[in-house]
Amino acid sequence: MKQKFVLLAGMLVMTSLHVFSQSPEWRLINGQAVAEKKFVIPGKSARDLYKEIHRWLIRKYENPEDIIKARVEDEYLRGVGYNSKFMKSIDHVSPALRYVFSFDVKDEEVTFKIFDAVLIDSNLQDNDAEYPIEDYFNSGNRGTESNEVLISASAFSASMFQTLETALILKN
Repeated sequence: MKQKFVLLAGMLVMTSLHVFSQSPEWRLINGQAVAEKKFVIPGKSARDLYKEIHRWLIRKYENPEDIIKARVEDEYLRGVGYNSKFMKSIDHVSPALRYVFSFDVKDEEVTFKIFDAVLIDSNLQDNDAEYPIEDYFNSGNRGTESNEVLISASAFSASMFQTLETALILKN
């Protein structure tokens, strides 16, 4: 009986820290690849959550003010990020990923999205080649490379979501 109570209490504590969680897998929504996660942080105002997101951006990016492209104080942030070591390729050239991210902030709730992702291949001599990540959803287009890109995209978004979640929960 005591073990059941302890287990139930532990489950209640865990669900209170973050109630709603989604897989960081990328999905096609109206033809656009999107990774999205919704965080519910009970007792936190939109203003407090916005501040924590801003602190997270400062820790995550070298010049966060340079990448922020839109903001509505205490409600919304949108920016453009760049990951220069997105994945390792067979020829040891690491394609980069440029992406757009957004935060919709409400009382007790943050929705973090990553979208408009473009793989940048600097392996070409003249110019960088850019491939929208949506191209890789049709595995017939690029074979096993598509799987590698999607696995890397999932790992990237999972890492982003996890570090934000940790930042939001630690301040809770």
